[in-house]
Amino acid sequence: MAAVTPVLDRYYATFSTLGERFMQLRWHRTGEQAGEWAIDQQGRGEQIQAELRTAVKGIFDGSENGEIALPASMRRRTASLAEVVALARTHVFRNNYGDREIEYAPEPEANTRLSQGLAAIAKGIAALNRRKEIAEDDLRDTFRVATDRISDTRRQLLLALIRGADPDQTPHFPNRQG
Repeated sequence: MAAVTPVLDRYYATFSTLGERFMQLRWHRTGEQAGEWAIDQQGRGEQIQAELRTAVKGIFDGSENGEIALPASMRRRTASLAEVVALARTHVFRNNYGDREIEYAPEPEANTRLSQGLAAIAKGIAALNRRKEIAEDDLRDTFRVATDRISDTRRQLLLALIRGADPDQTPHFPNRQG
């Protein structure tokens, strides 16, 4: 696990081209309340770490340790989403000058590693929730991780299309002819 700023997206092409080797969860920016909370925590770092260790140990100690079942319908949905994510996160190389013409569109990665990773995350979430079978809530959290692997602009475009919105009329995607 690593924490980085959103500037990581500037290196999206590099990660995509070389082959993704990690999952990503986007933690959206917090507001003023988080700053006040942080101020209140000053000087309590060791105590907070000890409390966190105890809480996390309790979660893992109480988790399900057996095999977690992934129902066939959820397995299909997970593999299908992995395919969409693999396609959506493929970098397209464009000319840096002028009309930004496409120079190279590499073949998208196979969805295999991503499918396995998402299934493992779903099973881990189910285990932490003390379940022997993955539930819809576990899958929803897993799908968030999956969609966070798509750059923000592409993810917003896909969501607009799924909702039936016209991307050219969406604030995130101004009409390119204008």
